[in-house]
Amino acid sequence: MAEVLTEGVGTEVDLISEAEQELELVRLEIDDIDRQIVELLARRMQLTDGLVNTKNKIGPGTRDATRENQVIQNWKDHARERGLDEGFAGGMAVETIGESSHRQSDIRVELMRATRLVRLEQ
Repeated sequence: MAEVLTEGVGTEVDLISEAEQELELVRLEIDDIDRQIVELLARRMQLTDGLVNTKNKIGPGTRDATRENQVIQNWKDHARERGLDEGFAGGMAVETIGESSHRQSDIRVELMRATRLVRLEQ
């Protein structure tokens, strides 16, 4: 290929190769961040899963609208502080809360089934 820049700076091939390397490095970093996000979400789910027994002692519902709204607002505030779109962050919060609630409901059903089986065996 013909040289694109002045002598000593590099050829077009060299520049493309450098750009491809940079692209690959950034993609690897993004992959690592994505892995960390998933790990944090898994940790969050473990914590909220653990709340089922505590919530059972308080009452039948798994949802607390006031708390959910505060969590959503917290996500939006954190996003705004970091220059991210609040709507995007709010949507992520809603999805995360929904998954937590779904998992807690599933755990409650399993606990109820287990309790019934124990009673039947007695």
